[in-house]
Amino acid sequence: MIAAAGLPESVTGVVLLNSAGQFGDGNKESKTSEETALQKFFLKPLKEVFQRVVLGFIFWQSKQPARIESVLKSVGYMISSTWI
Repeated sequence: MIAAAGLPESVTGVVLLNSAGQFGDGNKESKTSEETALQKFFLKPLKEVFQRVVLGFIFWQSKQPARIESVLKSVGYMISSTWI
């Protein structure tokens, strides 16, 4: 996006792929310590529900066309309702 903004005469469009990248450290070895019953049966399921519901809702909101258009307009990447 920076290159496109710097050379607008050379750019027809910009496509953003895999913008989230990888979460966490894929090179880290998992801990071998045992989970407690509280962690296994309460905290871990609660965390998974939170991730699925709350983060799923946030992701759904962020990909709405009106929201995308609003963000692009706020950073100057929209000209007369046409994406650059």
